[in-house]
Amino acid sequence: MKTLLVDGDLRRPTVASRFGCESSLPGLSECLRGERQLSEVVYKLNGSGLWFLPAGLAPRTARTHAGGRVPELLDRLGEFFDWIVIDTPPVVPVADTAFWMKLADGVLVVIREGVSEKKILERALDSFDRASLLGVVVNSCSRSEHNNYYSRYGQAVVSGPHCRVVAKV
Repeated sequence: MKTLLVDGDLRRPTVASRFGCESSLPGLSECLRGERQLSEVVYKLNGSGLWFLPAGLAPRTARTHAGGRVPELLDRLGEFFDWIVIDTPPVVPVADTAFWMKLADGVLVVIREGVSEKKILERALDSFDRASLLGVVVNSCSRSEHNNYYSRYGQAVVSGPHCRVVAKV
Protein backbone atom coordinates (compact mmCIF):
# COMPACT_ATOMS: atom_id res chain seq x y z
CA MET A 1 0.00 0.00 0.00
CA LYS A 2 1.46 3.36 -1.05
CA THR A 3 0.79 6.35 1.18
CA LEU A 4 1.58 9.99 0.40
CA LEU A 5 1.84 12.74 3.01
CA VAL A 6 1.22 16.20 1.54
CA ASP A 7 2.36 19.30 3.40
CA GLY A 8 -0.72 21.44 2.86
CA ASP A 9 0.54 24.25 5.06
CA LEU A 10 2.03 26.49 2.40
CA ARG A 11 2.52 29.40 4.80
CA ARG A 12 4.44 27.55 7.56
CA PRO A 13 5.54 24.17 6.17
CA THR A 14 7.13 21.59 8.48
CA VAL A 15 6.90 18.15 6.87
CA ALA A 16 10.28 18.14 5.06
CA SER A 17 12.23 19.34 8.09
CA ARG A 18 10.47 16.83 10.37
CA PHE A 19 11.77 14.06 8.13
CA GLY A 20 15.31 15.43 8.28
CA CYS A 21 15.24 16.90 4.78
CA GLU A 22 15.99 20.42 3.68
CA SER A 23 13.07 22.76 4.28
CA SER A 24 13.85 24.35 0.90
CA LEU A 25 12.93 21.21 -1.08
CA PRO A 26 10.77 22.11 -4.08
CA GLY A 27 7.22 20.90 -3.69
CA LEU A 28 3.55 21.72 -4.00
CA SER A 29 4.03 25.48 -4.34
CA GLU A 30 6.28 25.03 -7.36
CA CYS A 31 3.75 22.65 -8.97
CA LEU A 32 0.94 25.14 -8.43
CA ARG A 33 3.03 27.89 -10.05
CA GLY A 34 3.87 25.59 -12.99
CA GLU A 35 7.59 25.63 -12.22
CA ARG A 36 7.93 21.89 -11.49
CA GLN A 37 6.23 18.62 -12.41
CA LEU A 38 4.89 16.26 -9.74
CA SER A 39 7.52 13.71 -10.74
CA GLU A 40 10.19 16.16 -9.56
CA VAL A 41 8.77 16.93 -6.12
CA VAL A 42 7.45 13.67 -4.65
CA TYR A 43 9.97 12.09 -2.29
CA LYS A 44 10.19 8.67 -0.67
CA LEU A 45 11.45 8.11 2.85
CA ASN A 46 14.19 5.53 2.76
CA GLY A 47 13.24 2.22 4.32
CA SER A 48 9.52 2.92 4.44
CA GLY A 49 6.42 2.83 2.31
CA LEU A 50 5.80 6.50 2.98
CA TRP A 51 6.16 9.16 0.32
CA PHE A 52 5.79 12.88 0.85
CA LEU A 53 5.14 16.05 -1.08
CA PRO A 54 6.63 19.04 0.74
CA ALA A 55 5.01 22.46 0.58
CA GLY A 56 8.01 23.90 -1.26
CA LEU A 57 9.00 27.53 -1.16
CA ALA A 58 6.35 29.93 0.07
CA PRO A 59 4.10 31.35 -2.62
CA ARG A 60 4.81 34.87 -3.80
CA THR A 61 1.21 35.96 -3.36
CA ALA A 62 -1.35 35.52 -0.62
CA ARG A 63 -3.43 33.35 -2.95
CA THR A 64 -1.94 29.93 -2.24
CA HIS A 65 -4.29 27.60 -4.12
CA ALA A 66 -4.36 29.45 -7.40
CA GLY A 67 -6.21 28.45 -10.50
CA GLY A 68 -7.95 25.35 -9.24
CA ARG A 69 -4.83 23.28 -9.86
CA VAL A 70 -4.95 21.50 -6.49
CA PRO A 71 -7.91 19.23 -7.34
CA GLU A 72 -6.21 18.29 -10.61
CA LEU A 73 -2.93 17.52 -8.83
CA LEU A 74 -4.71 15.43 -6.18
CA ASP A 75 -6.51 13.47 -8.91
CA ARG A 76 -3.18 12.72 -10.59
CA LEU A 77 -1.61 11.69 -7.28
CA GLY A 78 -4.62 9.49 -6.56
CA GLU A 79 -3.68 7.37 -9.57
CA PHE A 80 -0.41 6.38 -7.87
CA PHE A 81 -1.23 6.32 -4.16
CA ASP A 82 -3.70 4.29 -2.12
CA TRP A 83 -3.84 6.91 0.63
CA ILE A 84 -3.17 10.65 0.52
CA VAL A 85 -2.88 12.35 3.91
CA ILE A 86 -2.84 16.15 3.89
CA ASP A 87 -1.15 17.90 6.82
CA THR A 88 -2.96 21.24 6.99
CA PRO A 89 -2.55 24.38 9.05
CA PRO A 90 -4.70 24.66 12.18
CA VAL A 91 -8.42 24.69 11.41
CA VAL A 92 -8.89 27.93 13.35
CA PRO A 93 -8.04 30.66 12.25
CA VAL A 94 -6.50 29.73 8.86
CA ALA A 95 -8.91 29.57 5.91
CA ASP A 96 -6.61 27.29 3.90
CA THR A 97 -7.73 24.31 5.96
CA ALA A 98 -11.36 24.75 4.86
CA PHE A 99 -10.14 24.57 1.26
CA TRP A 100 -8.35 21.25 1.92
CA MET A 101 -11.35 19.82 3.81
CA LYS A 102 -13.59 20.37 0.79
CA LEU A 103 -11.26 18.16 -1.26
CA ALA A 104 -10.80 15.43 1.35
CA ASP A 105 -12.86 12.29 1.88
CA GLY A 106 -12.46 12.60 5.64
CA VAL A 107 -10.99 14.72 8.43
CA LEU A 108 -8.76 13.55 11.26
CA VAL A 109 -8.46 16.22 13.96
CA VAL A 110 -5.15 16.34 15.84
CA ILE A 111 -4.99 18.11 19.19
CA ARG A 112 -2.21 18.52 21.73
CA GLU A 113 -2.98 17.82 25.37
CA GLY A 114 -2.50 20.93 27.49
CA VAL A 115 -2.21 23.20 24.44
CA SER A 116 -5.40 22.90 22.40
CA GLU A 117 -8.13 24.99 23.98
CA LYS A 118 -11.63 23.58 24.31
CA LYS A 119 -13.30 26.65 22.73
CA ILE A 120 -11.01 26.49 19.69
CA LEU A 121 -11.58 22.75 19.34
CA GLU A 122 -15.34 23.32 19.43
CA ARG A 123 -15.03 26.06 16.76
CA ALA A 124 -12.90 23.73 14.64
CA LEU A 125 -15.44 20.91 14.90
CA ASP A 126 -18.25 23.31 14.01
CA SER A 127 -16.38 24.47 10.90
CA PHE A 128 -16.93 21.26 8.89
CA ASP A 129 -19.47 18.52 8.31
CA ARG A 130 -19.08 16.10 11.24
CA ALA A 131 -20.07 13.24 8.95
CA SER A 132 -16.56 13.58 7.47
CA LEU A 133 -14.89 13.27 10.90
CA LEU A 134 -12.73 10.13 10.96
CA GLY A 135 -11.53 10.65 14.52
CA VAL A 136 -9.42 12.67 16.92
CA VAL A 137 -5.77 12.11 17.81
CA VAL A 138 -4.38 13.45 21.09
CA ASN A 139 -0.66 14.22 20.96
CA SER A 140 1.62 14.63 23.99
CA CYS A 141 -0.63 12.71 26.34
CA SER A 142 0.71 12.82 29.90
CA ARG A 143 -1.56 10.24 31.53
CA SER A 144 0.47 8.09 33.91
CA GLU A 145 -0.92 4.79 32.56
CA HIS A 146 0.75 5.59 29.20
CA ASN A 147 4.13 6.81 30.49
CA ASN A 148 5.98 3.52 30.05
CA TYR A 149 4.05 2.20 27.06
CA TYR A 150 6.70 2.91 24.42
CA SER A 151 9.66 2.00 26.60
CA ARG A 152 8.79 -1.67 25.95
CA TYR A 153 9.70 -1.17 22.29
CA GLY A 154 13.15 0.36 22.81
CA GLN A 155 14.68 3.41 21.21
CA ALA A 156 14.12 4.16 17.54
CA VAL A 157 17.33 4.86 15.66
CA VAL A 158 17.29 7.19 12.69
CA SER A 159 20.44 7.71 10.68
CA GLY A 160 21.65 8.95 7.33
CA PRO A 161 19.70 10.92 4.76
CA HIS A 162 16.00 10.30 5.15
CA CYS A 163 14.64 11.08 1.73
CA ARG A 164 15.45 10.63 -1.90
CA VAL A 165 14.00 12.09 -5.06
CA VAL A 166 11.68 9.83 -6.98
CA ALA A 167 12.22 9.85 -10.71
CA LYS A 168 8.67 9.12 -11.83
CA VAL A 169 5.29 9.32 -10.20
